[in-house]
Amino acid sequence: MVKFSLSFYPFILLSRALRDFFQLVFCKGECVSLSKGKCAGVCQGVGGHKRCDFPQVPVLFAHTISPAHTHLLVSNLTREEVKSLRYFWFILSPAVVFFPIGGVTGIVLFKVLVDKYGRKSLLLLNNILTFFASVFLCISNSIHLFKFTLFANFIIGISSGIFSCCVPLYLLEVSPTPIRGFMTTTSAFFFSLGVLLGHTLGLPQIWGNKEGFPLMAIVLGVIATICILLLINCPESPRFIFIQKKNETKAREVLRSLRVQEDVGNEIQELREEELYEVLANEKKMTLWKFLRVPKFRWSIVTVVVLMAGSQLSGINGMFFYTEKVYISMALPRSVSDNISSGIHIVNIIIVAIAINLVEAWGRRVPLIMGFMICSMTCILLTFTLEFQEQNYVMAFLSLVLIIIFLIGHMLGPGPIRLVVLGELFLQSTRATAFTVGYSVLWFTRFVSGLILIQLELLLGPYSLLVYWPFCVATFIYLFKMLPETRGKTFVEIQLAVGENK
Repeated sequence: MVKFSLSFYPFILLSRALRDFFQLVFCKGECVSLSKGKCAGVCQGVGGHKRCDFPQVPVLFAHTISPAHTHLLVSNLTREEVKSLRYFWFILSPAVVFFPIGGVTGIVLFKVLVDKYGRKSLLLLNNILTFFASVFLCISNSIHLFKFTLFANFIIGISSGIFSCCVPLYLLEVSPTPIRGFMTTTSAFFFSLGVLLGHTLGLPQIWGNKEGFPLMAIVLGVIATICILLLINCPESPRFIFIQKKNETKAREVLRSLRVQEDVGNEIQELREEELYEVLANEKKMTLWKFLRVPKFRWSIVTVVVLMAGSQLSGINGMFFYTEKVYISMALPRSVSDNISSGIHIVNIIIVAIAINLVEAWGRRVPLIMGFMICSMTCILLTFTLEFQEQNYVMAFLSLVLIIIFLIGHMLGPGPIRLVVLGELFLQSTRATAFTVGYSVLWFTRFVSGLILIQLELLLGPYSLLVYWPFCVATFIYLFKMLPETRGKTFVEIQLAVGENK
């Protein structure tokens, strides 16, 4: 039985949930802040809605998880409404773009800072930044200044970008080999937990309104403060201390604290072997440009790009968009659709919890391949049910069921397990660089996929899902043929397996 101290784990729960919670607050904040500006008139003029739901529409496509409850049925827009919508997008596009720009900036800062100051120090600094981001959100909501709102969104994007990389990296490096996959995928569990928290508090009858938004922003500051207090007593990554800082004595002390035992000789020996392998392979002090050019990393980089891009181009953004269309087709009241959305988020949490327990039993390959297979099959079936849901209530119900099945497939494999594969394919000195590349691809494809979805919907209707289907199938085929199993192997053993698989 593996002994492992969980004294640092409350911080991981809060920081991961915090990252996704304030993404949802950002969306609600757009609705509150921009409804007082020029966009308010456009929102009231498009689709006949009296309240400002439209600032949530672009944000819906800028994130993997939709917190918005927009009642926009794009396929039924008139020409005048489409013209107004395009004008609205022109006004709101800076607000939409500033968040992913901040996210990419955060990823770049992660690469610069994480190997210089360490994983723990960067997480501590990022929580301080998150605290100030909550202050900016409160101020932007109070003064109703559009430029200040853009700045607040940019800061939130930076925090989110750093969190998305640093939390799974930290978990991966402090975990013992037998439960490395389990510990890393728990990051996705808290992702879903943060989404559910933000969705629940963001309901109109709770805090998802003009009066409640400052309270949501205050919650961010409170959670960030708690994270800072918890993080002070958390250990630094022993791998970072041993291999990159070359302090064996300190690394041994940290390992003893984490494993709750005195004998950590086997892990120290593993760290020595990994350091020696890096020296012999000339992987020390690897810049991003050199990392991308070295031939020995090419296969691993391609695998990361395919996996991260495929998880976003599988159609996941479309699922949350079409969920709203299904609600409209079923003529569900707002309160009922909100409850169903909460139920879907709870199902996501349950599926991720199952995936966490399967990642060490089934390995990495099986859940990933199974997840992409489910997503690709569901895309085709969902296209036809969405096409006929306006005429048949049963088809609308089947569409909702298929959306849930798609989300189950995504959260079973591509959602949580990509974090493990991303970290396991590289050694210590190049792992942070690999996270930078992987999450840059993830954020870029998420943003592009979201932006083109609404245009595809205007042109193709529900058949827009068929545009994503080839990407899903291609990712499935590539992983089936090329991805080696990494469960239970040390990082050096994984490198040897990768070399044999080329």
